[in-house]
Amino acid sequence: MLVRVAIVNPNIAEDTNAASEYVWATARRKQFVALKNVAIVEVIKGIKDRIPARKHVRAIYSAITKPNADGSEPDDLTRITSDEDLTNFLVAANRVYRPIMLQVELIRARRAQTPSPDERPYFTAAH
Repeated sequence: MLVRVAIVNPNIAEDTNAASEYVWATARRKQFVALKNVAIVEVIKGIKDRIPARKHVRAIYSAITKPNADGSEPDDLTRITSDEDLTNFLVAANRVYRPIMLQVELIRARRAQTPSPDERPYFTAAH
């Protein structure tokens, strides 16, 4: 399955919009990833050459609605935290739009993270 990944870095101004949301369709760095297996590790492998030194994936987001052309955050933004989440998203989104799009948020390695918005932790550099 082919997915398009928007890679955003919170430390780069162009990766956020006026509402302080991370951009989607207008992200500067995008990569097509062919998933051999539906797994989070496959998404990360597919973009590893686009991740700067001393950074790692903090979170992966999805939205069933097609991303807005202006790059603004979709209304139904969901954080993907497991392979099951990814599978369910891909099944649902495959019926709505193509190429399916994910957003990957990067963070500096060893940086203290703000608490997760729910009980599911963010990814670590070891993921």
